Formats: sequence, structure tokens, C-alpha cells
Amino acid sequence: MYLFSRRCLWVCLVACISMTALSLSAANAAIYKATASAGSGGIDLDLEVLIDSDTDEVTITMVGPADRWFSWGFDTNTMRGYSIITTFSGATPIINEQTLVAIGNPGSPQSSQDLTEVSADVNAGEITLVLTRPRVTGDAEDFDFADYQSGGDIDMVWAYSGSGSQTLVYHQAQARGKNLSMQFRENSVPVRKQSWGLLKLEFQEVPAEEAP
Repeated sequence: MYLFSRRCLWVCLVACISMTALSLSAANAAIYKATASAGSGGIDLDLEVLIDSDTDEVTITMVGPADRWFSWGFDTNTMRGYSIITTFSGATPIINEQTLVAIGNPGSPQSSQDLTEVSADVNAGEITLVLTRPRVTGDAEDFDFADYQSGGDIDMVWAYSGSGSQTLVYHQAQARGKNLSMQFRENSVPVRKQSWGLLKLEFQEVPAEEAP
């Protein structure tokens, strides 16, 4: 007489349930992407924002000049509200979340900084910065990308130093802009590749006297 091992049966059930839960989680996750480009006078600024709906993490990639300050302001058409400003100390970028107060008044860096710098690469006079932060930080001064899945427009402003200053000074009239918007769309190409291993279980008949 032969019996199936109860232990093997339980392994099969637990493994199948776990793989089903993981598959459902992966199916529900999505990456949303928005981009914006601006600039003037031979200076280009590029912005890409990715939001992972599964982890609620925001990845911000900014490309700008490596020799002067530049910035982006979110959800605004004037010099007010949440912004990310990059200044420099020599070749070292200094990135701050800053709440713009009014035209002519850029305010000060926020007391709570929620950005994490992932990388900073310089090539041909441009710097590419990759930053991450939680979508919702709990900081009332931060923009939380609340409606990113609806596809609505997000108003943006931008600026850089027209005089070539590394520190935050007046941008000059030709080195700023508004009336720019970006929209989030679900990304059709996975941004973060995921690989799933194949799980194979085999049942083997064992003699009754060897069964546990």
C-alpha cells in the first residue's frame, strides 16, 4: 500500500496560495509617467516623474545645466508653492525642496527634506539627477501628486540662473517660464523589470512504512 506524504501536500497548498497572492499583487501594480521640457537661451531643462502605484514611491529625474542653479515648481502657474531647486557648491549639486512665497521671494529650504538623491551624473555640461521620495510625505508644504491616476494636467513653472550663478539669485527675465503642464499616463513599458522564478513541486509515492 502507498500513501501521499501529508507534509508534501501542505507544502503544495502553501506554495500555490503564496504564488497566487504574489501574482495578483504584480497584476495590480502600475507605473505612471509624466514628462516636461523647457528652457531658453541655449539652456535646456528636462523633467521625468514616475509613480509606482504599488509602493507609492515617486522617482524624479531632472536634467539641467551643471554650472548654475535651476528649478521646477509643481502645481502652480506663478512663483508660489512646492518646488525643487538645485544649486551648486563647485561641482557638487545641492538639492532642496523649497516653498516659493511670491514673485521675488523664493522662500527658504523646507525644514523637512523628503528627497533622497539616488545618482548625479554629469555629461557634456549637463547634470542628470535621480531622486526619490514618498508620494505622500505628510508634510503640508509638499505636493502629493494626489490625482496622478486621473490624467489631469499639472501646472509647472521653471527657472535657471541667467547669469550663470551657482547660488540662488534672481533668475533674470529670460530664464524662467510658466504655462507649462504635464500629465501622468500609465506606462505601457515596465520601468522596473520583475522576474518570477518557476516553482515546481513533485509528489512521489512512498511505501506506507516510510510515510511520516
